[in-house]
Amino acid sequence: MPYLFVYGLLRYGFNLHRYLKNSRFVGKAFAEGFVMYELENYPAILKGNGTVYGEVYEIYEDDLRIIDEVEGYRGEDDDLYSREAITVYFDYTKQYSMNGVFVYIYNQKIGRYRIIESGDYAKFLNKRSLTNFFCYDINLMEKFKMLDYKKEIKAIAKDYEINNVKVTDDLTCVSIAKKPKENVTGYIYITFEDVIDQLIMFNKCYSKFKKIVLKVFDKNENVYYADSFIL
Repeated sequence: MPYLFVYGLLRYGFNLHRYLKNSRFVGKAFAEGFVMYELENYPAILKGNGTVYGEVYEIYEDDLRIIDEVEGYRGEDDDLYSREAITVYFDYTKQYSMNGVFVYIYNQKIGRYRIIESGDYAKFLNKRSLTNFFCYDINLMEKFKMLDYKKEIKAIAKDYEINNVKVTDDLTCVSIAKKPKENVTGYIYITFEDVIDQLIMFNKCYSKFKKIVLKVFDKNENVYYADSFIL
């Protein structure tokens, strides 16, 4: 199945996202070498010296063909958009990337439209940004159920183990550390970036931790890229 990077009206919370209802959210991501522009009521990207942010989905071929029609892509020179395969990154260290991900690139003259400097259309419109969060702490899982999330998926982080770490004399935290051939079981919560920020209020440990991106797997070995906290 192909993968699609979406940065505008196909993102969660926008009106074209309905075309991705059968698709699997892999994770938030970014692509380099593009500049985002604000058109009349939607964004477009062209190749340039910038970074654009969005979401990656695993998508059925039939759904991709439908979106081709929506985006005005027929594989011809005068199409509204071209569809190209690019590399996307899931973390700022570029440890996790994916090649051959499709994206729609504006194929017309851009004219007088202004640049969206952030490269993030959701941020530009003050909308919430979708993300995955991998939770391995049983106590935090219960608290997470009180927050806003879209889906819960059982998953594992490979080559990690759980540790109890004494941070101060009166504070012991659950964290994970690298260990070959060990697995940590937890849950992926498809949620929002602002919810991740709220977690710090629920868990004193997280104010001491750093946020990282983990590559995790569901029971069918599907890959997800998820935020998590680690000491």
